[in-house]
Amino acid sequence: MGDVRSAQSADWLAQLVVQEASEAIVVTDPEGIIRLWNPGAERVFGHTAAEALGRSLDLIIPEKLRERHWEGYHRTMATGQTRYGDAPLNVPATHRDGHRLSIEFSVALLRDDTGRLAGISAIMREVSDRRKAEQELRTRLAEVEQRLARESQMHVTVDEDKCCGAGQCTLLAPTVFDQRDDDGTVVLLNAVPGRSEHTVVQEAAGRCPSGAIRVSKSA
Repeated sequence: MGDVRSAQSADWLAQLVVQEASEAIVVTDPEGIIRLWNPGAERVFGHTAAEALGRSLDLIIPEKLRERHWEGYHRTMATGQTRYGDAPLNVPATHRDGHRLSIEFSVALLRDDTGRLAGISAIMREVSDRRKAEQELRTRLAEVEQRLARESQMHVTVDEDKCCGAGQCTLLAPTVFDQRDDDGTVVLLNAVPGRSEHTVVQEAAGRCPSGAIRVSKSA
């Protein structure tokens, strides 16, 4: 008797968890037909349970992603294995009113008493706002990186008329400066040196006795 009550209690708790969860909990059968659609799924996707039950998962899958989804779904049903582990996945989905959602979800394979694969459960939450914020942050970071790269770009010039041919710069930065064989005048090999060479180029400019080397950074 106690075991029966315990089983009933466990069933009641499981139903309560599914019913009250803020996440969308959806169960589909081997053909991909929706068999469970909790209130969380109603809130996330906009379809009532009456509208969703008995329908294909195409109900929430964007059209251009359906072929790839069903290839994976049927392969999972045939092999009893899924590529998706414990880590949550992010995919686009479609709301009842047609607008696009960003969904984070995890899946579990459901088996009957004989071990046969009976369906798949998915726990899903909408992360559209978070994804938008992450995309905006990535965009801002890329803009900052590009601006810093522009600001830190070094430009070097050599006034050959002022150059005295001392050649110290060629010793300090031989990939940037060289000297003509005929008169020793310094010539540029690289007017826009890489960041790793900035320090030695600045030093070469500072040591140039005639002040022929000028260094600037683009703003």
